[in-house]
Amino acid sequence: MNIVKIIREKTGEEPESVYIYVMPFEVANFNAEVLSKRTGKSVKVFIVNDKNKYDPENKAGKAKPGRPAIYIE
Repeated sequence: MNIVKIIREKTGEEPESVYIYVMPFEVANFNAEVLSKRTGKSVKVFIVNDKNKYDPENKAGKAKPGRPAIYIE
């Protein structure tokens, strides 16, 4: 939620979608439906090694255990 707020302040635009990239063993900790309701944005959660993930800026490679990578558009 803080990242959405920072993007809104810096760009002056409202983000539409949030993509979260997590380690395979952490995917159960992230519920996309709950996150969508809390942020009011479309949230999708991907595993970093998923071949079908949407990752235009290669953010998934920056995910670490306990620290997901996030891409917002």
